[in-house]
Amino acid sequence: PMIHLSSWSGKAEHMSRLLRTFPNCIYVGLNATVSFSKATISHECAFDVPLDRILLETCSPSIIPSIVTKALGRDAYCHSGLIPFVALAIAEQKSAGRCLDTTAEDVARASSVNAIKLYPQLAATGE
Repeated sequence: PMIHLSSWSGKAEHMSRLLRTFPNCIYVGLNATVSFSKATISHECAFDVPLDRILLETCSPSIIPSIVTKALGRDAYCHSGLIPFVALAIAEQKSAGRCLDTTAEDVARASSVNAIKLYPQLAATGE
């Protein structure tokens, strides 16, 4: 069975333990919370989750990437078009303190591949 931990908000150590215990069946969904400057637990998870286990999510209407709320203020609302900003926030955390850079494109591509592995019907519909 495959497991999607949607909108993971737990600690990085718990996520890592789950990924080690169930290495081939768990995918971790991260949302725009990772873009919030004070969300250090989300930052740690974004840094630690392997690209082959990551999924990008929009989550709830009130969780909007910080870069978007800074630009649009109260006019900002959550929608799937904000996924690239989630990918960018995760890439920034993954690249923090490392010599190798992870780009938002790397994160988005990995998430797309993972989504099709987890939900193969997506490949069949071309979405």
